[in-house]
Amino acid sequence: MKKIKYLRFVMLFLLTALISCQDFLEPTLDGKGTYNEDFVWDNPSFARGPLYYVYKGIPTSFRTVDFNYSDIATDNAVSNNVSSNMRNFGLGLLSSSNNTMDRWDEFYQYIRSLNIFMKNGLSPIGDDDTEHNVVYYTDSTENAMAFKQYKGEAYFLRAWYHWSLLKLYGAKVNGISLGVPVVKSIVTEAEAFKLSRSTYAETVWAIAADCDTAVKYLQDSYTGNNVVIGETNYGAPTTHAARSLKAMAYVFATSPAYNDGIIPLDSAAYYLHVALKAYEGVINANPLPTRDFVNTTNKDAIWRSHFATNYFGNEVQNYPPTYRGSGETNPSHDLVKCFPLSDGFPYEDHPQELLDVLGQYSPYQFSDPRLKDAIIYDGTILNGHVDLGLQNYIIETYVGGEESRETNPINGTKTGYYLKKFYNGVNTELYPARKNGSTVYYTAIS
Repeated sequence: MKKIKYLRFVMLFLLTALISCQDFLEPTLDGKGTYNEDFVWDNPSFARGPLYYVYKGIPTSFRTVDFNYSDIATDNAVSNNVSSNMRNFGLGLLSSSNNTMDRWDEFYQYIRSLNIFMKNGLSPIGDDDTEHNVVYYTDSTENAMAFKQYKGEAYFLRAWYHWSLLKLYGAKVNGISLGVPVVKSIVTEAEAFKLSRSTYAETVWAIAADCDTAVKYLQDSYTGNNVVIGETNYGAPTTHAARSLKAMAYVFATSPAYNDGIIPLDSAAYYLHVALKAYEGVINANPLPTRDFVNTTNKDAIWRSHFATNYFGNEVQNYPPTYRGSGETNPSHDLVKCFPLSDGFPYEDHPQELLDVLGQYSPYQFSDPRLKDAIIYDGTILNGHVDLGLQNYIIETYVGGEESRETNPINGTKTGYYLKKFYNGVNTELYPARKNGSTVYYTAIS
């Protein structure tokens, strides 16, 4: 109910963001004057600006807000950082001054920028879409390639921001699943105030349509030395990212939180099948991949970009205290229970006789293998920190253990678990000297 009331409030006051930045195309030049639209669209470096500008809204850390994992705001995890806005969010302490999840005006500014670019930066001469007003490259082949690539990026990013808004503001109101205003043109101030929220299904269909268009123009991958679509373009969306985004939008639409029967579960299953088959080739060829956020060739990450080199941030924030980490993100037991046994079935779906036998062993020994890649639990063996004698170190989170709250009142785990996902590798050392950091890539779709 609080969310719905808040949505009504932002609808009244933040739709003005759709018409903000009226001087977007008139940047000052050292205080000596302004650039008019003709200059902007005649200059390829400036013409790309509205497209490149919106990339700043793509998250640059691992699904975090103020460097805190968003799972902290849910039942998936808790934080020992008392100043974390995500922690306050999860505790119901949300206010206008600490609501770092509010992105309404920012995301609609990006959508407006994309619509400006699509109208002016991609405008064709005539009806055949082979010649354009803007010349990005003097070579005609490269220029045609650039228009195709930029068009694919623009349609994908417009879908991405509508999707991002839908995740934050989509909700059921009086039994009706509402989405967000779908904006696919440049609107005036008067038009902005007349916009109403689309239904949830209408928003999903709009996202899907942009994804379908993006697939026609984007690359499957960026390799080679081509100036437009070569490996220097790594981090731009791909056809696989577009298909996956469409599939995710349909999956969310079938959730009980939004599902009003308009979008059937079969649709979500079908688009997931299409995305996975195009990406993997064979469905479920490797259903339990090791999640790797360091190796660029690991196909478990569908869309990711360069993040940092020689990076230790995730370890500093989340390593257990014995490893000189802050142990900040503590996964909950509710999250751990979401991992099935290694046969793929939930723990509680097995006969009691079998559970009695398994109970004689470690409760994690027969769990889904992905559990050990994502979460540090009692008995987990970690390597590294040779100088501290911590090779093959056994993590103790039981009451009174070395990594427990009793032993480490500040950084000890609150739940009995520590986060392992996103680590550079088990050999990363933080003390007495930082060693074995590596290049880390942010994953937007995986």
